[in-house]
Order: sequence, then C-alpha cells, then structure tokens
Amino acid sequence: MAQNKHIREQRALRESLYLRLEDIATVAASFQTEPENHTVRRMLEVRSESVKNIYDDILKIHGDIVMKVATLPDSNLDEEHAFLKRVDETYFTIQSIVRELPVQFRSSAQSPVADKTSIVQTSKTRLPKLNLQTFDGKLENWSAFIQVFNRSIHDNNTLANVERFEYLLGCLSEKLDSKTRRYFEAEIRNLKGEIPAFDTLNTFVESQCHVLAAEHSTSLKSNTYTSKNNNTFTSRPKWVSSLVANTSEQKCLVCEKDHIIYRCPVLKADQKSPADRFKVVKEKRLCINCLRPHQVKNCSSTSTCRTCHKNHHTLLHFDRFSGSSGAINETSDSGNTAPAEIVVPTVNALASSLSRQVALLSTALVDVHDSQGHPHTLRVLIDNGSEASFITVKAARNLNLKRQHDKIQIQGIGANSSIFSSGSIHCKISPHGSCQPAIHLEAHIIPHVASVIPSQSLQFYSWDHINNLKLADPNFYISRHVDLLLGADVYAQLIRPGLVLAPSPRCPSAFNTIFGWVLSGSVQPEQTNERVINSFHVKIMEDCPENDLESTMRQFWQVEEVPMISTSPDDELCEKLYVEGYSKLPSGRFVVPLPFRDSKPVFPESKDIAIRRFFALEHRLKKDPVLKQSYVDFMRCDSLAAAQNLQSELIQLCESGGFPLRKWSSNHSDLLETLPAEHCQAPFSFDSVPTLTLKVLGLQWSPMTDTFTFRLMSFDRPCTKRGILSELARVYDPLGYLNPVTFYIKHLLQQIWHSSCDWDDSLPEPLTRQWLKYKSEISFLSDISVDRQLIFDRNSPCQIHGFCDASLAGYAATVFGRFKHGESYITRLIISKSKVAPTRSNKLTIPRLELCGAVLLSKLLHMVVQTYSGVLSILDVVAWTDSSIVLSWIHSSPHRWKTFVMNRVAYIQKRVPSINWHHVSSIDNPADCASRGILPSQLVNHQLWWSGPPWLSLPSEQWPQSDKLASSLQSNTESLCEEEKTVKVFVVQIEPSVLMQLLHRFSSLQTICHVLAYVVRFHHNSKNPLDHKVGPINNVEYHDTLLRLVKLVQGQVFQSEIHKLKTNQLCSRPLRKLNLFLDDQGILRVGGRLRHSKLSFEHKFPALLPQKHRLTNLIIEDVHKRNLHPGAKTLHYLILQNFWILSAHRAIRKCLSNCYRCFRAKPQALQPPMDDSSPPLHWRVGRVLEIHPGSDNIVRVVTLKTALGTLKRPVVKLCPLPYSL
Repeated sequence: MAQNKHIREQRALRESLYLRLEDIATVAASFQTEPENHTVRRMLEVRSESVKNIYDDILKIHGDIVMKVATLPDSNLDEEHAFLKRVDETYFTIQSIVRELPVQFRSSAQSPVADKTSIVQTSKTRLPKLNLQTFDGKLENWSAFIQVFNRSIHDNNTLANVERFEYLLGCLSEKLDSKTRRYFEAEIRNLKGEIPAFDTLNTFVESQCHVLAAEHSTSLKSNTYTSKNNNTFTSRPKWVSSLVANTSEQKCLVCEKDHIIYRCPVLKADQKSPADRFKVVKEKRLCINCLRPHQVKNCSSTSTCRTCHKNHHTLLHFDRFSGSSGAINETSDSGNTAPAEIVVPTVNALASSLSRQVALLSTALVDVHDSQGHPHTLRVLIDNGSEASFITVKAARNLNLKRQHDKIQIQGIGANSSIFSSGSIHCKISPHGSCQPAIHLEAHIIPHVASVIPSQSLQFYSWDHINNLKLADPNFYISRHVDLLLGADVYAQLIRPGLVLAPSPRCPSAFNTIFGWVLSGSVQPEQTNERVINSFHVKIMEDCPENDLESTMRQFWQVEEVPMISTSPDDELCEKLYVEGYSKLPSGRFVVPLPFRDSKPVFPESKDIAIRRFFALEHRLKKDPVLKQSYVDFMRCDSLAAAQNLQSELIQLCESGGFPLRKWSSNHSDLLETLPAEHCQAPFSFDSVPTLTLKVLGLQWSPMTDTFTFRLMSFDRPCTKRGILSELARVYDPLGYLNPVTFYIKHLLQQIWHSSCDWDDSLPEPLTRQWLKYKSEISFLSDISVDRQLIFDRNSPCQIHGFCDASLAGYAATVFGRFKHGESYITRLIISKSKVAPTRSNKLTIPRLELCGAVLLSKLLHMVVQTYSGVLSILDVVAWTDSSIVLSWIHSSPHRWKTFVMNRVAYIQKRVPSINWHHVSSIDNPADCASRGILPSQLVNHQLWWSGPPWLSLPSEQWPQSDKLASSLQSNTESLCEEEKTVKVFVVQIEPSVLMQLLHRFSSLQTICHVLAYVVRFHHNSKNPLDHKVGPINNVEYHDTLLRLVKLVQGQVFQSEIHKLKTNQLCSRPLRKLNLFLDDQGILRVGGRLRHSKLSFEHKFPALLPQKHRLTNLIIEDVHKRNLHPGAKTLHYLILQNFWILSAHRAIRKCLSNCYRCFRAKPQALQPPMDDSSPPLHWRVGRVLEIHPGSDNIVRVVTLKTALGTLKRPVVKLCPLPYSL
C-alpha cells in the first residue's frame, strides 16, 4: 500500500515537470510562427536554459517509477513507455528550434541597406521612444532619476544590454567637464596606453567627490569663462547620443555629394596646394584635424598627420622647408577665415650655445628569443659608451627568461649614482626576420632604458647617400621607446665592414651591422619648445653601498677626508733645488744636482707588527708550559752578578748586528752604574700611548724605589655628561689599585644617565656637587705608592685570598697575596675589579648581586692562579664573602636553584671548589669600599683596602671561625627563595563521544540523522541477515535516529534528573513543575494535562531539551527551514509538537537572529549614519543591507545602502527612523 502511494506521488511530480516542458514547447512554436517578435524570442532564450534540467529530472523520476512498477504483481509498463515517448518528442522538438535560433537572428539582422561601411549602421531597427527623465549631474535629482530608470530600463528583461546602454546615453545631459577629464587622464598616465578598468574610473570618481565636497562645491561650473579683458566665451557644445541608428550616407561638406570629405575630389585635386585646402576648410568652419564641423579645441580625434605626426590632417600638411607659403595655426578660432602666417616659436634653451639640431642615435629592430624559442621584435639602441647591456623590465617580463638575482649599481654621466638593476637575463638576439647571425648576451634589467629616441619625431627625408641601404630601423625618425641597449660588451660582434659618411653636417652617417645599416649623426629638427638630450654613457660599479640613502647616512659617522695636497715638502725642496742649482754645459746639456734625503727612513706600522709578534709569542708560550718556563728562567736572574753577565752578553750581541740597546731600567741601581745616563730611562710609564698628556691618571713605575705611583694631569672640563665620561676614559689603572675611586665616578655617571640629561646639558645640583668634590680631592692620589715586589722568597709557600662584596650600587672583588717573610706574614694587593649594578629595568636583588660578585671573584682567582703558577709556590686558594645566602648556594648542588642562580653557582664551583669558600664579616671585607665607592682622600689611608683584614697577617689559627655558620647554611630560609620548585601536574583529557563530534562536524540536522541512520541500518543488517533494509532512509528510521540523539544529549545534561527518576526521587526544584517522566525508550519527557487528548504521544509529552546545546540549535534551525522561515511564536508552536526546550523563547530568538534570509525579508527602518562633522539634517539616509555578527554572535557592525553607495558603520553610529518615513 505504501509502495503504491509512493508511485502516485512520483507520477504527479513527473506530470508537473512535463507540463513545464510543454509550456516551453508552446513558446518555441510561437517563435516559429512569429520569428520577428522580439518578446517571444527573448522569452525562448531565457526559458530554453532550463530545458535540459527539466528533461533530466523527468528521466530520473521515470526510472524510479519503472523500477517500482516492475516489482508489482500486475505490472504493466506500456503506459510508462508511451509517456517517455511523448517526453522525448517534446524535448527534441524544443532543442531543434533552439538550435536554429542564432541562425534566424543573424538572418533577420543582416538585411540589405544602402550604407555598408559600418556594422552599426546596417540595422534599421528603431528603439521605442520613451520620455525618460534626464540627469543633469545635480545630486538632488539623482534619487528620482535612478528610480525611474531602473524601473523602466534596467529591470526590463526584454531589453538587451546594448539597448539599455543606448537608453542610458540618451538620459544624460552632457559629457564630463574638461577639467575633471584632464584630472582623469593624469590619473591613468601610468597605464601607458592600456584601457583603464571600470574600478579605476569608480575609484577616481569617489576621490574626486571627496575633493569637491571638501571645497564646498556642489558642481563644476564650466558654462562660461571670462578672460582678462572681460570677453565672455560660451561653453563647449553638449553632445547627446541618439537612440535611433542612422542609415543615411554622409554628405561631403565641400561639394555636398555622397562621399566622405577626405575623399572629396575637389579637396584632393592636384592643383590645390595645402594652403588652398586650408582656406577651404576655414571657409567651411571645419576642424583642421578631422575635417568635421567643430572647433579644433572640441575635437576628440586621436589621429595625427601621417607625415609630421602633428595635430592636423594629412591633406593640410605644409612642407616646412618650402618657404613661408603659410602654416597651420591650429589654435586659431573658427571665425578666422584666412590662413595664418608661419609662426616660428621661440626656444628658451638652458645655454645659448645649445644647437637646434637633433642627434640621431643608432637604433635597430631585432628579434629576441623567449624561453620557448619564439622571437619577439624589440627596438635596440647600439651604444659603445656603456660598459654593459640593459633591458627594460617590461621586455624582460614578456621574454619570461630565467632571471639572475644579481644587483649592480649603474652610474651615468657626471659620475652620479643613478639606479640599481633588479637582476639580469641571458638572451639570444638575431636580425629582424632572420635567425642568423645570432649573438648571446647578458642584459641587466632596469625600469627604463631611455625616455624616447629620438627626443622628438623628425620629418623623413630621402637622403641620396642612404637611399639604397637596408636600414635596421626603417622608422628611425619616429620618436619611440627603446627596449634594449647593446653596450660595449657586444659592440665588436655587431659591427661589419662598411661606412657611408654624411655629405653635409645636417645629414646622418650610416654604418653596417649584422642587423642592417644604422644611422647616426645630426639632423635638423622641427621647431619645438622642449629639448631632451639623451646621454647613455653608463658605468658599472662593482663595490657600492646598498643605496644612496645608506651612503648619505654613513657620512654622519665617517671621518672626513682631508683634500690631498698636490705637492709635498720633498717635492717643493726638489723643485727649489732644480731651479737654484742647475747649470748648462758648453755642449748644451743641462746639469742638475741629485736630491738626496738627509732624514732617516721611516718604517710605517712597525709598532703594530711588533705588537702582533709579541702576542703571537705569548700565545705560543701559553700553549707550551715547558717553553714558557725556559723563557722565564732565561730572562730572570737570581743574583746581581748573573744579571750583569747577562746584560753584557745582550749588549754585545745586539751591537754586533747594529742594534744598540737603550732605555735600560732596573730596580737595582748597581746594574745601571756601568751604563751611560742617556741609555737609562726613569721613571717608566705603562701608558699604551706615549703622549703623557692623554691620561689624567697614569700608572708609572719608579725603578729607584721599585714602586708604582700615579701621575696627575690637570683638567678643566665642563660639568656635563660628555665631560665626565671623557675624564673617566682617561684614567689608566690596569690592576685596579684605584677601584674604589673609579667606581665612585662610574656610579656617578650611571646616576647622570638616569637623570635623562643631554650630553652637553648642565647636571642637577646634587650630581654637580659630587663631581666637584671628586675634582677637589683628585690631588690626593699622587701620594699613593704601591710596592711592585710581591715575592720575598720564591721557595716559601704563599696563599691567594679573594674577597667579594656587593651593594645596590654595584659589586666588586679583590685578590690579595699572603707571603711568609721570616716568622711573620705579609699581605699584598694583587688585583681588583668592580662593576656597576644593572639599570633599573634589570634591577637585581642584593643576594643576586652578591652572587655576581662571587662570579667576578672566581674569574680573578682563576686568572691569578694561572698567571703565577710557574712563579709562586701557591699553597692554597681561599675565597671570602660576607653573604651567608651566597655561601648556602655555593655549598649546595646547583640543580636545586633557579636558572639564574644555578648557572652562576656551577660556574663558581668549576673554578673555585665550594670547600674553599668562607664567611667574613662586612667590617673585615676589603671589597666593601670598592662596591660602594669612596673619595680619593679616603683611599690614601685605607689600610683595609691596601693590606686586607688585620687578621690575614696572623697565623691561620687566629682567623675568625665560620664553623657555626657553615652548620646553619642548610637551614637558611632566605636562600630557599631561589630554590627551584617541582610541581607535578596530572592532565586528564576527556575524549568526546563520536556522536557529539558528529553534531559539531555537520551544520545540518538532516545530514547528521542520515549518517547515523545508515550506521544503525548497517548494525541491523549485520545482526539480521534475513531482514535486510535497503533503499533510501525512510521517515521511521530518520525519526528513530533523532530520538537516539535526544536520549544521548539528555543522558549528558540531565544525568542527575534521570537518576532521581529511576530511584523514585523528586527532581530538582526548577524542573519539578514540568512533571518529568521516562518513557519506554528511556527518553525524558514532559508530563501535563493532555494525556487524555487525541493528540499524538509526542505532541502530548514532548521530549525535554536543554537551552544551550548544539542539538537544540540544530533542531530549531531544521524546523525553521522546513516550515519556510516562520516567526518566533509560530516556530515555538511547531517545536512544541515534539520537543520541550528550556527557556525556549530565548533559544529561538538567538537562532533567528543568525538567519540571513529572515533578516533580509524583515523590513528595516531607515538608518541614517551619524556624522559628527555635520548637523543631523545633513546625515545620509540608508537601509541596513547586511549584518556582521562577531565571534560572540553580537552584531556591532552593519552594511548600509545609501544613495551614494554602500558603506560599513558601527551600530552605535546609527540613528533609527520610524518605518512610516
């Protein structure tokens, strides 16, 4: 029974499609009887597009019906076959008529007419005359005009696009004004002759509207123009396009016969000169350019004279060398009837010596082969003044050859840097029209080779000396662009024997090339107000800066080069010697003295070579400890006698080679007694630069006292950041003896930096006082004397002690040597170093600064041990710090701490073992003053700095004990702040079910249900092989699948409610009033008072759905689309027949707000966008065209359609108006 019902439905659908096919057949039959009826023809054209689809749908439904009917017991297929035969006859009849449609249309359009010169004029069809409103360009008339035009013309489906365009031309009152047209021509000048796109015109019109609006001008007024003498000229005539095609022949305006004017035998008569023709044209008030009845300034023709390429007709061309027979004054008004005399324009040249002649450059036409081997004709310039060959970007793009990405700088005349090439290509060129001979060259790609060559078009002359020559560029006289420049790299390959010299200076010469004969020389140009001189001398710069801007910027910090002097003092001396000392012999020869140089020769950069050799020797000694020990033993003497013996051997050895030794210095005076005083030097300066005035503080050694002292230089610089930095840079203290003082200056400079003072600004008052106080005490440093000698007995053991400390200002480290001298111990300062704390942005805590000080101390200790390892007998290395936190870090494993502390602790432990680190009180820490900075007066008598703590000179048993401190290091709570905490995180990822993934994967409920229904069917067929289900998914399977999805969602969302119902407990209070229960399938449904009604079970007890769920949204959208987009209340009623949604109104309205069709169909009030720069009465009125919801489905921006076009505006900028407006 169900199968018969389905067959009837399919037959009804098939019958409705066949009726549509018969309607199209009726239209086709009407067209056969009335082929001239344009309405029927256009209707057939439109409806014939759907014939194939209708026929395919009928065949599909027919095949389904035949398969179903064949399965019936009393099946009879004769009726189905007869129906299919009728369908085929109708379809093929329509197709035969439609295929003949274009042929009939062409035959009706190509009727014979009198005029066969124009395709447009062959049709005598007259468009219906419509009284349409014209548009005059005023904005207030636009709305009424466009509404009438759209309703009458644009929306009329019976009109073709060409007819609509003709109607539109008839509705326009005038053309674009000349001023705006000039602006548009200037806008598209970069298109180089290409037709501009409509988007380009649209963009230009919009920008021009904005400009005119800014000028408070509503229209361009170009009707009248008033000259300086108050003469008024009328505007140009307005042109209106006709809607009727003219088929009559054009009549000549000279003889009034049926032919075009430029074919008029009267005007073209041989006896008429150009002056006579010009007189006739002026009498008839014709344009001298196109010979039509309008003025020259209104002519729109782009044609020019074929002889001189000027803006006049070829029949009116005057020979410029024929005397003063009359010339064309193209700017004369149409009222002047007599021909004008020759007007010779005055050329304002840049220099009076410029010639009026134009030089012809050597050009030729060649074939360049692209990547496929196809030839392209290019115009080349042959120039042996260029070091390379060049090609334009456009030509290289057309050839599509592989580009080498090299970049060279191209330098032109005057040695000025011009441009950079954008790569190069390797190409093959040959003569035009021939493949041989061919040459290969590398051409660099640049935007343009030249402007145009020649600089202006010339008149072609038949020179006798080149009449029989085959020119490589036949149109050499026409000003055109050049695509390729052939330079000196291939010039020799182009030249062939043959040269034809010019008989006069005004004629070009010709020389032979593989491309043909090329011309070069001067010719007489036409009179012009512009001169362009092309120079193609090109030089390739190999080593060049990236660009001119970079070269210019680099000059800011480069040292200026002093101009080279042409003559040196030696040259002047030679010149003077030759002038004053020459003589002449009786034989006539001249004698001049030889210019010998008295000064000693200078060997430049010998010091640098010596320093490099010295560093190389040190590097070699450092790599070979045995060689280093031998070197030290050779240069060291343990007794005075051994030193004197070594001294005498060195003097004799060097003097034998001519190198007497000078500048002897020693800490023992007996060693210098035998030497002359001029061979000794005292004191000895350690400055790297010999000029003593370059250092304020300079370390020097006094051999007599064997001590280090500091010499002072007076200075008086302004108290600015530049001055203080300059003074600090002039302090020379390599061993860090003055670190407390230099740290004071560095910390002061850091404070100045933070004060944001400029380099030459005066410092704030507190900083100025600190600097002046330091300058007043700088003289105290001259009283400091440091013993050079560290070792008293090389065989006695020594200890190396290091101290470190830190403050908020910085951190420092100092190293002392503890030597045993007899029964006592002596301490000496070996080296120290300090650093300023980081800036405020990278500010560190005190413990971390203390750790940085410990790192600095470990570096110094490691360096001292390596330096004195072969000299001193180092017994022990001890490191001291007053920070218990740093000690706890060092005495622990590095992995416990954070990255900053861990890396530095590992570095320290690698160089100084943790067992060698001890604690010292801040009072006994000599590095404390170096980490804070002190004044020079305090440093002179600072015993803690120079000798270390007092107990360091005592036996080790009397040193302060730190055992108690070491036992408490592990329990130091402050150090735990840097401990790296280990946090274990367990991440549990819940994989969503396959069905939930299916809900989010598809956007259609029907698709999801069909997919799931096929899965359920597969499961059923696998379990029941005798009861297979085949065919499309029916309604029962679809509904069962939907209930499965509902049950799945209820089990996830209402899990607690279902559990309470199964255990006979009350539901939660918000859902208790719904009287929920579970049906036989376990679906949660809503009870009520409809249990005794005659409604269906699902209608009486709808299934419960949550408000915010993917399935709920899909069900709402599906019901909404299947019922043709009803409103919110109707949609809610339809959903209640199967489902009960919590907070249904809110869920439904949210879904409807995202429906695009409902939004477009819903009438919207006019929304004028607000404009803060204009009053409300000037706001534009528009209608909401499209909404743009955000990621949270809230609409904040909409698209409006106004009279001036569409635009986007935020919702807060809209002012809604009443709909009745």
